[in-house]
Amino acid sequence: MVKFLEILMIFFTLSGLVSILRILFLGQDLLPDFFGGGTYQTVSYISAFSFGLNMYFIFSGHLNERFGFTRLPFYKTLSYMLLMVQAFMVIVSGGRGGLVLLLSYILLGIILVSKQRKKRKSLFIYVLITTFIVILTVYLIHLEQNILWIGRIKNLFSGDISLAMSYRDVHYIKVLELIKERPFLGYGVFSVFRLFEGGYPHNIVLEQILGIGVFATLALFLLFLFMLYKVKKITRIRKEYTILSILLAKSFVHLMFSGSYVIDCYFWFTISLVMGVLLKQRKKVSTC
Repeated sequence: MVKFLEILMIFFTLSGLVSILRILFLGQDLLPDFFGGGTYQTVSYISAFSFGLNMYFIFSGHLNERFGFTRLPFYKTLSYMLLMVQAFMVIVSGGRGGLVLLLSYILLGIILVSKQRKKRKSLFIYVLITTFIVILTVYLIHLEQNILWIGRIKNLFSGDISLAMSYRDVHYIKVLELIKERPFLGYGVFSVFRLFEGGYPHNIVLEQILGIGVFATLALFLLFLFMLYKVKKITRIRKEYTILSILLAKSFVHLMFSGSYVIDCYFWFTISLVMGVLLKQRKKVSTC
């Protein structure tokens, strides 16, 4: 299955690039019809996710079964070039959550490379790419062009909390006021949509506290930490499962800023996949 994620990464990159080039050359903002009904946030997260997958296959792809063309020198060079393209797509799309996910993957990439002595050359190239991303971001912030995606980047570093958070602080304040009224039992998992009139808090932690209360949220958090511990323990033995860290990062970073975990299909897919891997490994150990 993992090798097909590389094909998906290429497809995501090409489809996102079409949308990005359209706004660059036409001077338009990302609209839902540009990306299969998605918004600029969709392009931002998909671009960052593509960066994370590409980064994994560059540094740790040898751990998994891959298609034959990925061993060609041309493709390896192309992969590094795609890292810069994918980072550029994240920045141009203007999604702040995607930018956080991109930074998370950059940090994760440094950790992956630092554990592999044979990849020191790759680390040097990776640092150069990271430097390019930083310089590009600073340059775009100082542009004076009246383009919406540049405005979103500037808002992120404006010092105005409401602008930087796309006015999510208004949602957070409302959530905290509601939590104060029922902190222990919450209002029910699906009541969030009623309380927000079809919307949601844009933060998985606040949404869980609002829905099921403080104690149940704490219990789920401890269960999540236990799951991460088991995943880390498995990846020490079966290093090919390191790809799970890429999938989990996308899921939880996304839900810290956007979406609702109740209706996020990717979130439940990731949790099911991780639990399936854990149960499979437990079954193998018990039969030995």
